Amino acid sequence: MYLNKTLKEHYLKSIDEVKVSDNEFWRMPEVLVPIMEKINKNPLIQTIYSKLGGGLPVQDDYLEIAYYGEIELKLFRETIPYFINRFNGRDNYQDSKCFYDYHPPTVEESGSNGLICVEDAYYHNVHSIRITFSKASVNARKEFWLELAQQLSSVAPD
Repeated sequence: MYLNKTLKEHYLKSIDEVKVSDNEFWRMPEVLVPIMEKINKNPLIQTIYSKLGGGLPVQDDYLEIAYYGEIELKLFRETIPYFINRFNGRDNYQDSKCFYDYHPPTVEESGSNGLICVEDAYYHNVHSIRITFSKASVNARKEFWLELAQQLSSVAPD
């Protein structure tokens, strides 16, 4: 299943939950809020998971997005290669590693902590891509997130 209007609304509710969660692990850092809001203004993309790394237990920064089928090829042919080329051990990012994982739709065992992203067994029943950035300086990580917002907010079909 690809992202659609109903799923986007469902994921937006989940994002609203993690913005104010009492659970520090799940709470979205304030610095990511405007980035997620900019990306989510694109009607064809929705953030579903994000983590600002740099500390235990998460060392890596990552963003997972769901998307409409009509932009899938553009994401895989243009957007993802752009990030791999820009942030993967080049120029100012010599020690960094940028990679992606594709996640097909899947139904998972649900947990119970009061958040949609954990309690909804169908939360991952959508095509998604996770872009990860690791071993990067604070400045490189900041550039990565700003570039994610810029690129993903403007992805549209050809």
